[in-house]
Formats: sequence, C-alpha cells, structure tokens
Amino acid sequence: MSLLKSIGLTGGRAQALIRAAAALVLGAHLAIGNAKADDVVFGYYDEFTLYFEDEGGLKDEILLVFHGFGSAMPNGAYRSLHNKYAERYSIIGFNYDYFDLTANDTIMDAVWDQILKDKSVTFAGTSLGGFWANYYAEKFGVPKVFAVNPVIDPVQQLRQFVGTITVEKRNKTVLVTETDIDNYIGRKARPSPDIERLIILTRDDKILDYRLAEDWYDVSGTELVILDDGGHTLNLREERYEPIIKPFLLGED
Repeated sequence: MSLLKSIGLTGGRAQALIRAAAALVLGAHLAIGNAKADDVVFGYYDEFTLYFEDEGGLKDEILLVFHGFGSAMPNGAYRSLHNKYAERYSIIGFNYDYFDLTANDTIMDAVWDQILKDKSVTFAGTSLGGFWANYYAEKFGVPKVFAVNPVIDPVQQLRQFVGTITVEKRNKTVLVTETDIDNYIGRKARPSPDIERLIILTRDDKILDYRLAEDWYDVSGTELVILDDGGHTLNLREERYEPIIKPFLLGED
C-alpha cells in the first residue's frame, strides 16, 4: 500500500503530494550525481513531466513507461505495472507531447543523462507509447522493451485522428492537423536484434492493424505474442496477462 493511501489522501491533495515528493526524492538523487535536477520536471498528466510514485530513492532497475496517443501518465497501464512490479523496479511514466518531437527529444536526453544512464533500464509503452519505447531504446541502447499494440508508422497510423480530439487527462481539446502528423516523417527505428523485446498484439484491435507490427517485429530477440481478443487497450490488471509479462520483466516462469 502506498503512503498516500495509508494516510487516507486521495484526489488533488494526493496528486500534489506525489508531485512534491517525486521532485524531492529524484532531486536528491540527482544532486548526489552532481546533475542539474531542474532540467527535469516531475508531475502528472502535463506534457514534458515525469510521473513517479515510489517511496524512497530510485532502485537499480527502472521501468520507463510511455503512454499512448490521447493519454497521459499515470494511466491504467502505469497503475497495473506499478501494482505488480514496483518491488523490483522504480516505475516512471514519461509524459511526452504528441507532436512536438524536438521538445520530446530534448527532455528525453535530459532524462537519460540525469536519471537513467547509470541504471538497468527497460522501456515499456502502449500504442504510440510502444513506438516511442522502441525508438528511444534504439537511440540509447536500452536492452529491453515491452510494448502492447505498438504504433509502427505514425505518419500512416495517426492520420485517422486528424480533427479535434479530447484529452481528458490533460483537460483540453487538441486540434490534430495533417502538418502535426507529418512531424513524424523520418521517425522510424527499425528494430535491431540487439534488444530483447516482448510485443503483445491483439487480432481484434480496432485502431491498429496488428499485422503491421507482426511483420515489423519479425526479428531475432523479439517474442511476439498474438492474442485473439483484448482490444486495442489491454486491461493489464487481468491475470491472464501475467504469465506473459512476468517472465519477461522478472525473469521468472
């Protein structure tokens, strides 16, 4: 049970304390390494923030989780992974911007240099977050990636969202334009066999054609698990997924 739950704090007060505690904990951690902690902002939902809920300092192993398009951290995937694997990992959610890719790169470089580079790191992501998990894993040489129904080609697969979308977690409406989508041109990272991957796909995904990911991740070192059902957004709290995910993240059968 988290400290906030144990003392009965919920809602806005709990989130404010989470933000403050995360800044203090990670700020102290970064100070030890003589890094500038003010380059990285800790919070929830907003773009260019990290969400962090552990009590105490960072563990040696970190699971960095990327949300999907139209979502933000913390989301259901973060909660599920935190509930099941927080004893082993410090689990951090990365709140990227859907279309300001240059700013994403700048923040991610700071996150890597200040927090991740001396740790044992696994990247995880759902949908568009799966794209980013693989992209940045290739960039930084992260050894393990876990993704659920990942986007493969944002230029092709995000065009269905052109128009107005509501981002409830960020409490705003976003106008998605063709120009926004075109920001992703050239942003593809062919999966290399040097990275160990677990990719979960569902045949009944109504948002993405699972066959694109099946072909894209047909590479040595990648475990592809294709399920008949589950939809685009898997409820990772369901016990049926644990025998798939647990061996990958914990090295246990």
